Amino acid sequence: MATTKTRARGKKVVEPSSWEKTLETYSQNRRKALGVAGIVVAIIVLAIAASWYSGKVEEDAAAEFEEVAFMDPGPERTEELRTLVEKYAGTPIGLRAKYRLAADYLDERRNEEARTLLQEIIESSPRSYFAPMSWKLLGDIISEEGNLDLAIEKYQHVTQTFSDTVAAGAAWLELGFCYEQKEDWDQAREAYELAIPSFQVLAVQRLDRVRELSGVSLEEEIKLDLGPGLDPLIIRGVQPPGS
Repeated sequence: MATTKTRARGKKVVEPSSWEKTLETYSQNRRKALGVAGIVVAIIVLAIAASWYSGKVEEDAAAEFEEVAFMDPGPERTEELRTLVEKYAGTPIGLRAKYRLAADYLDERRNEEARTLLQEIIESSPRSYFAPMSWKLLGDIISEEGNLDLAIEKYQHVTQTFSDTVAAGAAWLELGFCYEQKEDWDQAREAYELAIPSFQVLAVQRLDRVRELSGVSLEEEIKLDLGPGLDPLIIRGVQPPGS
């Protein structure tokens, strides 16, 4: 029960009992808890809505990119890709569009514009899916300009940093070609051999060309690799004469 106390001038003040105090405290805590719960629910609802919206935007962007990507190459597709690059800047779709635009520029022999986009991809997304091939294509541009040493640096970066990608196999092929032009036959042969797992037919064809240009046969190559102690005919499963 509530108790009463008499203050000065004869006024009585009703003091709440301990039970009433407990009830009031409980009510206050309950209101606070409900307020916090309401905030949490609101946050969850907003997060779900944001996630759904984000997924919808990504889905729509991907569909938009696919529609443009399947257009016939030409000025119209180039312009549409430019629009996607600007519209989705900083997103995965924007990155895909930028790489595709760079590839189209290369097909159109617009190397400087392609170079700019490839460097942007490398700088902004160095570990992205498109980075290895961007390095490789940049090497192609430089190789075509005749700067073989710088091109070799770009290709070597691909083979060393992204060794488990398709771009690495393509870079080994281009390294072989650069070394061919420098008439460094041993390096060319080694590069083509390392390209075989990814591009077997083309790499073997280029190895044959290197042998022809260098005047070194397959048997002589085997001797060089294995030393004078083994006959290359034995390696190929043929018994040497007189054995």
